[in-house]
Amino acid sequence: MPIKRILYTLSTTHLFDQNTEFKILIAISGGQDSTCLASFILICQKLMNKKKRIQVGLIHCQHLWGMASLEMANQIDSWVYQMKKLNIDVVLYSALPIYAVPSESASRSWRIKLFNRIAKIYNYNLVLTGHTLNDQIETFLSYQIIRGFYNPLRQKVLTPTEKFKPFFWITRHEVWLICSFWHFPVFADSSNKSLLFTRSRLRLELIPILKAFYNPQVENSLFQNILVHNEKTDFLKSFSSNISLFSKDQKVLLNRFELLKLPRWVQREIWLESFQRLGVYHIGFYWIEKCLLYSKLSKNFHFRGGIVLKSFSDWLILSKNQNQL
Repeated sequence: MPIKRILYTLSTTHLFDQNTEFKILIAISGGQDSTCLASFILICQKLMNKKKRIQVGLIHCQHLWGMASLEMANQIDSWVYQMKKLNIDVVLYSALPIYAVPSESASRSWRIKLFNRIAKIYNYNLVLTGHTLNDQIETFLSYQIIRGFYNPLRQKVLTPTEKFKPFFWITRHEVWLICSFWHFPVFADSSNKSLLFTRSRLRLELIPILKAFYNPQVENSLFQNILVHNEKTDFLKSFSSNISLFSKDQKVLLNRFELLKLPRWVQREIWLESFQRLGVYHIGFYWIEKCLLYSKLSKNFHFRGGIVLKSFSDWLILSKNQNQL
């Protein structure tokens, strides 16, 4: 069943089209998820060799978080060397920052920029990552509970290159079953067990407690909430763009009368998207409530970071720089 779901997900891309050549860039960390994805794509490459040529590139990012990071890079390099001895067409890109990446958020931003740069320079059609259903749940908990807002649009804004997650519908345990059955090489990443990282604490402490004491199926419930939230976001994106949201020159213009006619929860989502269009992704619940309040008043409001909300009779203007108004 997991393999059928993976194949169905991949069928929604152009991988199985009749193009003569297709280039795929796979982000690989050495853990079971990305290694399973890379092995799976390389098998597809061999099976489809007569129909079309699939070029596969692997990109590994070292974060300089310890000796384990360097050891992982050496293991991946050895694995790729063995594949080339078996006449498997694969290219490895290894990235090393000048300084150690200080946080998870900074490392994610660095990786995304690097993926886009490599994909653009070497003309890759698709970037694949090994994020599973569990990763989506951890991201949802991190943003929704800890930071106050879950932001599914942020990744789309930051990644102009087409990016895809073939393992979106399968769990980490199902990936482990595939790796065990096919004997894929999996290298343990010690950072996944370090409680110094927020995501590791969610994975190793919070989610097991929720499953043990509250709901054994809590992951399914959370994933259903993620799907519903994403559908609402997709709807609101087109809805707000067509009716009350216009963006130009670091300014977001909202029709005051159209906005105030909407339900309060819809207004909140539109304000959140307005900040996203200005490149602000960590806006908190308090500031959104301030926007809801000042949208009814003829007063201006100044946010931190040079964000200004100006109120006019018919329009509300959210600008990233006060001098632009």
